[in-house]
Amino acid sequence: MNDQRRLETDLESKKYEEKEFTERMQDDQQSLEKMQSFTVSMSSSRHAYRLQHTGIPKLTVVHPLLASPEIGDPGVFLFKLLDKANRELKRYSHVNKKALDQFVSHSEEKEKLLKRKEELDKAHQAIIDLMNALDHQKYEAITLTFKQVLQHCLIF
Repeated sequence: MNDQRRLETDLESKKYEEKEFTERMQDDQQSLEKMQSFTVSMSSSRHAYRLQHTGIPKLTVVHPLLASPEIGDPGVFLFKLLDKANRELKRYSHVNKKALDQFVSHSEEKEKLLKRKEELDKAHQAIIDLMNALDHQKYEAITLTFKQVLQHCLIF
């Protein structure tokens, strides 16, 4: 019984963790969507402002660092910036992998716990059936004994 309770509490805690992960992912997704819509909105507003005030669409904007004469070739500078950004992102790549690994392991553990719970439920039902059968046999034995005693009493 203690094992079953422990497994049930483990199952509940894993369900709770899974729910928290799901909620966190949904919150992050909503935040991302808000940021994307804001970016699109600001981009279209900026484009409309340029058209309104300059009369012609401005196709490119030169970053101030790219326009400085110390930089040299802007293409090389951009590749260096891109490489630096990619290196920074690699530092955090393990986070997504770890979250995915945790999700998979929790899902597998959940399946194992559910199977174990089914086994325990079947065993529990078998024990109850056995107890009922033994109670019935006990009742029949008591009834038979009572009838035999009654017959003996009637004979005398």
